[in-house]
Amino acid sequence: MHASYVLTALLSATAFSTGAFSRLLQCEQIVQISEATPNINTPTGNYGLVQRTAGKATSSLCTITYPAEAVGKKCRLTFQNPNTATGSRKAQVYTLGSPNYSTSTFNSRGAAYRDQLRGTLFNAAVGGIASWDSPPGPEFDCAVDAGTAGGKKGYELAPVGDEDLIRFYFPYGFKVEVVGLV
Repeated sequence: MHASYVLTALLSATAFSTGAFSRLLQCEQIVQISEATPNINTPTGNYGLVQRTAGKATSSLCTITYPAEAVGKKCRLTFQNPNTATGSRKAQVYTLGSPNYSTSTFNSRGAAYRDQLRGTLFNAAVGGIASWDSPPGPEFDCAVDAGTAGGKKGYELAPVGDEDLIRFYFPYGFKVEVVGLV
């Protein structure tokens, strides 16, 4: 393993575990929607799946709850330590038009339509931290997703490539880092 990668991973792990540099906001209420069963959604609680096999996609929808203190801060997407990562090991992250996706299916999204592409993660690896597609990375003003007083925002993690499998369980996987909020 390359020395700079190890140092980066150790510094990131220290910052995440101590909360000294930022606060991580975790996905809540994961629901899977699948092209293979397009009229059904599968609430999974703490289990996320991003997959494309035999031309059929499965995405995970989740919400992030932003505290009011996040407004005025910078936020950054992060994805770390999936349980499984094979194939392209890529996923696109979209915001949703609504955090209410409890009845959304692959064929019928309702208000939880794909809104904006936030970024594409790549090189998802067991024990690792994924990279993102464009510099300076998936960083944005927290108020863009949190609103002016905090609140919930929905996200979708969708597969990229013909063969893709990324599986994650809490407390790992997709999160939003609020920079400078402890």
